[in-house]
Amino acid sequence: MVIHTEGQTSYGKLQPGYFLMTDGGALMLDTHLQPVWFKPGSDEDLKQQSFDGHPVLTWWEDDSRGPTLYVVDEHYRVVATLVAEKGWDLDLHEAVVTGHDVWVLADRILSHVKFPRGAAVSRGEVLDVAVQEYDLRTGGLLHSWDA
Repeated sequence: MVIHTEGQTSYGKLQPGYFLMTDGGALMLDTHLQPVWFKPGSDEDLKQQSFDGHPVLTWWEDDSRGPTLYVVDEHYRVVATLVAEKGWDLDLHEAVVTGHDVWVLADRILSHVKFPRGAAVSRGEVLDVAVQEYDLRTGGLLHSWDA
């Protein structure tokens, strides 16, 4: 948060550390609002997390493989990426890393679903939403809890 005093920015009142934001890419600012690191693109949900006990940055990109989670180390080297299991799309808004696993939201369209008697239509599409756990070391789906 930037605190303004009489038209001036009061940097002394900012908390120590970096500010993470996504605006035309993944951007890290210091407490003087000077860029520390920038990765251009249409990135979402940049945040600092811990992967296998080490600090990392995570963010989402919608690239040629679909929604993809990127994980980079303290030297900004990619240490893991995640794309959805076939048939699923990952949500670009949340990823929670625990150890070497990651929890994400995913969805898929189920076609030709038969609706119960009395519904307005007999068949149609349904949006199926799930919470999924993946192993970031392998990209493998560990669990999927879906409606």
